[in-house]
Amino acid sequence: MSGVKADLTDWVSQDYEAVVTRAASEGKPLFIVGHSLGGQVVPLLPSKDLIKGLVNVGVGSGSVRHNVPLIRAASPILWHVLIPVLTPIFGYFPGSRFGVVGDMPTGAIKQWRKWCLTPEYLLTGEPRARAAYASARYPVMSLFFTDDELLTEEGSRVIHSAYTGTTVDFRAIRAKDLGQRRIGHFGFFRKSGHKLWPAVADWLDARVQQKD
Repeated sequence: MSGVKADLTDWVSQDYEAVVTRAASEGKPLFIVGHSLGGQVVPLLPSKDLIKGLVNVGVGSGSVRHNVPLIRAASPILWHVLIPVLTPIFGYFPGSRFGVVGDMPTGAIKQWRKWCLTPEYLLTGEPRARAAYASARYPVMSLFFTDDELLTEEGSRVIHSAYTGTTVDFRAIRAKDLGQRRIGHFGFFRKSGHKLWPAVADWLDARVQQKD
């Protein structure tokens, strides 16, 4: 990991982009289901014009001011102690050793840190992000869970409000309304979120049926 020079921009413009263009080459309508960071960065994809629609799950602002209270209280230790001290020592951020975030290359953790320490996350931390969001034309369905242990609804709405050139179907969902005790940041992909899958399938099907 210490020899990896990549940052988040590299991941989006090369790795993520390669997956998207390969999928688009099949000649069928291309939809993306993006979770957390995977949904946040979709507007930054060079080939975003190939996308027919986006389903965002647990996607919001990672800015400190949009963290839930517990995360916000602990965040100074991560941003101002652990990352600045440990990254130069190891040559990467060894998050897995401390049960925080996970291992990340130096360039990636520094870029993400910059985003999280600005008022509106990547919208203010990444120079081209706001314009990229505004120029997106694919429709968006966003599922935010009110018991998300990391993100707030306010932060999720901030991110999605940047989609000024398309439609956003934003849904704030309470676990109890689905008969579940908890869903949280990751629950959509587990049994606790299965009752939402048909709604997502219906949304996707409606977009497939639409003519360009």
